[in-house]
Amino acid sequence: MNSSVDIWSLAITVHCDVVMFAMTNILQEGSGIICVGENAQELCSKAFGVELEDSYAYLPGVVSRKKQIVPALVKATHQI
Repeated sequence: MNSSVDIWSLAITVHCDVVMFAMTNILQEGSGIICVGENAQELCSKAFGVELEDSYAYLPGVVSRKKQIVPALVKATHQI
């Protein structure tokens, strides 16, 4: 996925450890995430139980950023 290169540049420019974009499709009841950074693989693995493939993973059943994505990320950051 070529978009990961642009996102990585963004992470460096704004001095972020990890940059994540979540795209939710309520009709298919899931979200795609693009995540880059030093601990991106570990963070996504702990938060969602998925392995990133080319900085991307699909999260079936995850449709709420407020109720599902953010709490999982907060919990995972405490484990890293």
